Amino acid sequence: TAKRKQAQSKRTFSILRRVLKPAKRPVTSLAIACDNGKIYEAFDKAGVESIALAEGEARFRRTEASPFMLPTLASRLGFRADGPECDKVLDGSFVPPDSLDTYTKAFLQHLRRPENAQDQNSLISPDDWKDLWMSCREQTATGDSGLTFAMFRANCQCRKALLIDASLACLSYHFGYSLQRWKRSINVFIQKKADSVLASKQRIIHLWEADANAIFKILARQGLKTADTNGVLAPEQYGSRPEHSAAALSLAKRLTFDIARQRRDTIAICCNDAKQNYDRIVHTPAALAFRRAGIPKGPIECMFGMIQALHHHVQTGHGTSKQFFSECVHIQDGYSAIPLQGIGQGNGCGPTTWAILSSVVLDMMRSEGFGWKIQSPISLDSHLVHSFAFVDDTNTIERARLPCDNYASVARRLQTAVDTWSGGIRATGGDISAEKSFWSLLDF
Repeated sequence: TAKRKQAQSKRTFSILRRVLKPAKRPVTSLAIACDNGKIYEAFDKAGVESIALAEGEARFRRTEASPFMLPTLASRLGFRADGPECDKVLDGSFVPPDSLDTYTKAFLQHLRRPENAQDQNSLISPDDWKDLWMSCREQTATGDSGLTFAMFRANCQCRKALLIDASLACLSYHFGYSLQRWKRSINVFIQKKADSVLASKQRIIHLWEADANAIFKILARQGLKTADTNGVLAPEQYGSRPEHSAAALSLAKRLTFDIARQRRDTIAICCNDAKQNYDRIVHTPAALAFRRAGIPKGPIECMFGMIQALHHHVQTGHGTSKQFFSECVHIQDGYSAIPLQGIGQGNGCGPTTWAILSSVVLDMMRSEGFGWKIQSPISLDSHLVHSFAFVDDTNTIERARLPCDNYASVARRLQTAVDTWSGGIRATGGDISAEKSFWSLLDF
């Protein structure tokens, strides 16, 4: 009954949101900050598309200085976990180069796969394919090939058409193959805030081919279930997981502070947000985290291989550009062209990717002993609380552990914990947004 009420509430909220909050439209003008400090704004099609293309490529290349993108690791692990030493990372025998920072070394150690991990199957059954399409909305925007959600939903009503579609999807999913028409993405620039026209402040939404994104969603469903079965999902991560919600996370956070007030403990919390999170996910650590969770190589190669081969066209209020940007731009140290990174907003596997990837960093923090160990007075069960995470919004918490601890020592431990979290997500290509982060202290 509770689940039915929750599902009904979600449906009601979705209807109200569509009515009260109309869909945003692509931008008709974009601006950039010039070297002299002035703002240049373009209104015509050529100018807007030029700014959009430059911003899109720059955004998906911002991770090129991150550890997994540098030759010291890329030459050994590849650009999507297809290098010669990836199996060593998963079995714990990988020896990282001395030049790596402490946090990346710790991240690599925690990519070790659990001994009892079970492998996920890499097949898509006709029933899986039909269940997915019947739960999708026909109005969902797709790429410009002309194949829509409505067409694939209609094919599910014909057994022969369903078998053909499911078989073709299963071949790509199992063997890691990507169709040529999947390798064209439409990047839609949408304003985050109504009064901001700076290109760096816009949200980039990817319009994928309908069947390609359907494969991503199946990978998300099967991957999340496998990761949960193998116990690699961090209990602190509430985002993108069944039986978890923002309301439950808020309640846990509130109860934690209630306990602190009752015990009159000194407690400090840092609330931080990852910067352009989905656009900065590096494929190698993400693919290794997938394999750690028990996901086979085929589906991983299908998704990341396709993303790295994309031709990115931009769409604004003036239409879709003929020009595009892609990975083939420059060569570094004799290595092949450095592929663009990011998982892409609008990717059906994006939330699952971050849930599995961030769990590695959260496990890393737990092993360092950060947080607060709370014991239930009735069951005597102990619970370690070091973070409250919902997708890329994370609250890190620390408390006084000894009677002699004062607020200064708690603040120092909190800073160390935040440095560890920040160092961990930098290893994945991300970074903390300083303007969206703050900390608070409760002392008696």
